[in-house]
Amino acid sequence: MTGYSTSGVRPRRAASSRQRSFHSGVSRSQLQKSSDAQHAQSGVIFSENPSKLRYKGKHLPSIHAADRHWDPLWSVLQETELPLLMHYGSSSNMAQTSEDAPHLVSLASNSFVLPISTTLDWIYSGNLGRFRGLKICMSESQIGWVAPTLERAEYVSKIQTDWNRKYITVAPWQITRRAEARS
Repeated sequence: MTGYSTSGVRPRRAASSRQRSFHSGVSRSQLQKSSDAQHAQSGVIFSENPSKLRYKGKHLPSIHAADRHWDPLWSVLQETELPLLMHYGSSSNMAQTSEDAPHLVSLASNSFVLPISTTLDWIYSGNLGRFRGLKICMSESQIGWVAPTLERAEYVSKIQTDWNRKYITVAPWQITRRAEARS
């Protein structure tokens, strides 16, 4: 794991010197040390949509990448019990209704659109089925959209299972149950 590039991870120094996040080049031993010493105060900052970001002129892989590019990172996070921290808009990919719409339309709608699409990305990525201990924290996402999104995801999962089985590795209700069990 040493030298594994976490290019989708954004470096950040927290307000307190005791709180730290990690950046590119993070090793398993660094994460383990942090897990031991600062368990509740650390995490890895990650874009809500890494495929919209570029590194060395190339787009980063999405969380759906066929080569499972991010699996080593998910594995370390699960092993160390560190959360993956996401802030909506970190990919700078804001939805627009039209090119001439006032920017206020995007600002108002993206507080729902981005958390919903990111949550559905994770539900159907297969990552939460393979890494059942992975913790994900989403900031600035409010909460009102959660119940209808999970309800719709559950419905779609049930009626589309036959031809989309490979994407449904964990039922949406199981994800929320695991989160409730941890708190």
